Amino acid sequence: MDQENSDNFFQSIFANVAEPAPHTLRQRRWRANRKIRPYPAELSSLIPPVEPINEEDLHSSLVDENYENNLYDEYLENNPYGDEYLEADTLEDDYDFSLNQIGIESNEKFIEEELDQPLYDGAPVSIKCYHKQIVDFGNLVQLTDSNMNKLLKLIRNALPFKNKLLKSYKKVVSLFQKKSSFNEVLRCTSCLEIINNNYCSIICERNYSQRLVGDVIEHFSTDRSNTQLIDVIRRNKQLILTYPQLVDKLLQCDVMTQLIYKEKRKELQAASNDTYPITLMLHIDSTPIVHWSRKHTWFVTASIVEIPPPLRENHLNLLLLSIWNAPIKPDVDLLLMDICDTIKQVLFVDDMKFSIDVLLFKADLPARALATKHVHHNGYYACLECDQQGVWCDEGRFVAYPYIQSAINLRTSAHLDMCAKLLSQQSSGGNYCGVKGI
Repeated sequence: MDQENSDNFFQSIFANVAEPAPHTLRQRRWRANRKIRPYPAELSSLIPPVEPINEEDLHSSLVDENYENNLYDEYLENNPYGDEYLEADTLEDDYDFSLNQIGIESNEKFIEEELDQPLYDGAPVSIKCYHKQIVDFGNLVQLTDSNMNKLLKLIRNALPFKNKLLKSYKKVVSLFQKKSSFNEVLRCTSCLEIINNNYCSIICERNYSQRLVGDVIEHFSTDRSNTQLIDVIRRNKQLILTYPQLVDKLLQCDVMTQLIYKEKRKELQAASNDTYPITLMLHIDSTPIVHWSRKHTWFVTASIVEIPPPLRENHLNLLLLSIWNAPIKPDVDLLLMDICDTIKQVLFVDDMKFSIDVLLFKADLPARALATKHVHHNGYYACLECDQQGVWCDEGRFVAYPYIQSAINLRTSAHLDMCAKLLSQQSSGGNYCGVKGI
């Protein structure tokens, strides 16, 4: 009898252990809903409307310190889109800093001058420096957001009435957060048009249809502010000005010693003598960021040719121009033409004029075939310099290009245009002498 009771006792214990906790079940339901949830029609729909905040409630002594601990449970029950929702906040306050970046250079100087003003009349510390000290202190003692708000209220009570101390911790943090310099859009996988409220193109078969996460293209591209480029130029300005004059003595094998660079430099300096040319070297590559077979990520980065190697390829001097995350390969016209139109301009950095242009691009063989609209490197007519047709090797199962003593026709711009024109007349598509488009 005792043995039977003991067995029942242990069975009940192990049964309870094997049963998952309610919190675990909620997490599993949340993950399952994420896999089958519809994708939002546009990125702006991810941001919920912001309700006005009452400052008295914000600094009230009745603030629940355990709110952050209970937030995730409510989040699982009330959020249908999982972690796709973003927390929104505004910069509205009694003291407005006007962080609009139209005209990047003039506004940067204006904002810096405004933040360097004293905290109040006769204050020994500036606005930016004082708020930075508050943020550093909060990080050091690991204060929560609610406690930081209480600290700001306590400090404000000791300051003169006409002070410029911000009232909430989120607005203090926003002073030190840089605005994103990228444009973010969702595109249709069928027509490649921008999705707006599930509308893409009238002639597209997927127009106004519900889309899942794996059925859209996430396209990020740099905007015309060129914040990254300005920062890199400012940081390496002395090298950019002096290295082109010394490259023949320091590194004779560099690309800057070649004729193609010298012609591009003369072209950029022809408009004005006080213009300093900046040429970019584009790099296209596909990189698996996450282990997800349904989408592939393509990057377009760039480096400044006027910066000497190895600093040219240093991660601090590389520019991220575009990201293409989609179940299909990117359209090269859509990917590169937008980048070239954005970066080809004249920038003023510290009262100096720089003319920006693209010199060349580098890529591995698959990315090169994509960017040049040519057949893959193991196909027929794979050479970009001549029109030699490869020979199939049965033993190794690859296309070989044996040495030929006779002269081979070199490819020219007219030859590529003719191949592209003949390709457009073919009903089957494919390629013509290796050319897949222009």
